[in-house]
Order: sequence, then structure tokens, then C-alpha cells
Amino acid sequence: MGIQGSRNIHLVVDETVWHPMYEVISGLRDDMGYIGGYINRSESEDYTWLEQGAEELNPKWLSKLSVHYIMTRADTNRHMYMLDMLPRAPKKPAAASSQSALTKLYYIQAFLTVVLGILTVENVSW
Repeated sequence: MGIQGSRNIHLVVDETVWHPMYEVISGLRDDMGYIGGYINRSESEDYTWLEQGAEELNPKWLSKLSVHYIMTRADTNRHMYMLDMLPRAPKKPAAASSQSALTKLYYIQAFLTVVLGILTVENVSW
């Protein structure tokens, strides 16, 4: 392939299915909180972070599917870098959910292409 020892990168977009559950986590923000919910553009409906002591942890807010954006060198998988992760809402229309995933991919591609100058269309797999 002529890429050994080069700085070419490969961008991978992966959908992963999880067992839906809330987890307590510390270190992401000032206080401990719960993660496991899905992301939404509306701040009032964004359940990716719930404050510790939240009165209700509604199972309807849990995410079962997440989209991961990963960058790795083209000649080796030794170093992989998670660029972003998008927890998707359950039972959301596929078109709307795919649109947000593709929008996120567009912004990542633009950053890697314009800012770093290391990505071309040929480097992306879905």
C-alpha cells in the first residue's frame, strides 16, 4: 500500500450496542454524577450527565447505542485515539439519528483536513 512509516491516518466510525445502565462517575466535572443517558441538542433533554442525587433516573433516558469516532495511523493500529462518542437516543427515527452522526463526522473531517491537514476522503470508513 505504500503507507508504512507514513503519517497517514484512518478515521473509523463505529456503532456499538451497550447494555443500558446508569454509572456513577467522578473526575469529568466538579462533582460526581451519572452517565448513561443519550445526547440531545436541547439542553433540557440532554441526559448524558445527571447530577449526583438526581431524584429520578428514568430508564427511558438510557442510551443503548453509541457512535464512536476513532483515529488511527493507516500503517498500524498500535495507537488509536477516540475523538468523540455520541450516545444515541433509543427508538429515535433512524434518519434523525443518522443525520446527527453524519454531521458530527463532517465536523471531525473538517477539523482533521483543514486544521491538521492530514485527512482526505479516502481515509474514512463507516
